[in-house]
Formats: sequence, C-alpha cells, structure tokens
Amino acid sequence: MEKTNSIIKNILKRDILLSVPYQSFSYLLDLLREAALDPYVTQINMTFYRVARESNVVNSLVNAMRNGKKVLAVIEPLARFDERSNMNLANRLTREGADVVYGIKGVKVHSKLILIERKIGNRQQNIAVVSTGNFNENTSKVYADHLLMTADQVITTEIKRLFDFFNTRMILSKYKN
Repeated sequence: MEKTNSIIKNILKRDILLSVPYQSFSYLLDLLREAALDPYVTQINMTFYRVARESNVVNSLVNAMRNGKKVLAVIEPLARFDERSNMNLANRLTREGADVVYGIKGVKVHSKLILIERKIGNRQQNIAVVSTGNFNENTSKVYADHLLMTADQVITTEIKRLFDFFNTRMILSKYKN
C-alpha cells in the first residue's frame, strides 16, 4: 500500500486484497474511521453476521451517523449462537439512527459486504469491501480470511443493487461480478 494517510485514496488508485490474520485487520477499521469523517461520504451500507462484543467496526458506524452519514445495516438474525448479540447490535444501531434490515425472510444473508457511498459535486464514487469472513476484529486474529477493498465501478454497482434490494425488497437483480 502506498505511504499516505488516506486508505480511501489508496483504494481509489487500485484494489487492495488483505489476507488476515497475516495482514492487519486494522486496515478495515482505518477505512471505516476515515469514512466516518470524510465530508464526501454520504452513506455506509454493511452486512452483519457476527461482530465483536466491543466492536470498533460498530463504533465507527455510530461515529459516522453522529457526523451526518446515513447507515444501512443488514443484520442476519439467525447467526447460530450469536442471535442475542445480533439483536443487541440491531437495537444499538437503531437507537443511534441507522436503518436496520433484519435479513430476508426465507434467505440466510451470509454475505460480508460494505459499500461506502461518496458524492463529490455531481459525481458518485463508491468503495466496496467484499470479505470471506465476518467483520469481527477478535476472530480476525484467529481465522484466515480475505478482504477485497475496491472502487471498481462494475463491482460496486452490483453491490449497490444488492443493498437496494436488501433495503426495498423490490428489485431482484442478476449478478455476475
């Protein structure tokens, strides 16, 4: 990664593929913290399956909302052994002002996705994170997973359509990327 203080600028230049725990999960936390402060970020969309109890991921989303960003959280209520934790997460995010979606009836939402929406003038710019593992800083120290951070328009457009479906349940799209 290029020596800069902005992980967003790095992602806009090229994709970043992390392999945790061999590389630090803190890059994801840095991305979320930066997005919470970035004046161009308008919304952060995220799926949740399992998170750490004292989650810095969640704290970043709370800070984003306090800084005027919209947050859409898609929470899987049927995450085995974490149902209570996920309901507590949903309640906290709801209290803080997030739009919370409790999965899709009849479908287990097991995807690990983040979409950060930025608007610069009239131009929309999106950054996505696609992960094989949960956004959980505790388990990231034990389990091997990959996180792709990308601004690729083809990928971010499909992820945006998926979050639109989660939120409205109106338009089911086909995905190929």
